[in-house]
Amino acid sequence: MAHLSSGKPGGDVMGYVLFADSTVCFLLALSLLYSRRKLWISGFHPTYVTCSDDERLRFWG
Repeated sequence: MAHLSSGKPGGDVMGYVLFADSTVCFLLALSLLYSRRKLWISGFHPTYVTCSDDERLRFWG
């Protein structure tokens, strides 16, 4: 947004480069999340959300 609101320094080419860069980074982040989903899904324990604070302390020590 800063590029568009500041008179487009660098012209349209710079805008296209910034758009392409942000799109590539977004797709890379999605692909990393998808490829590593077993790690972060197994690391999430549903009882951590559903328990009260006392139960959570008893469970995790």
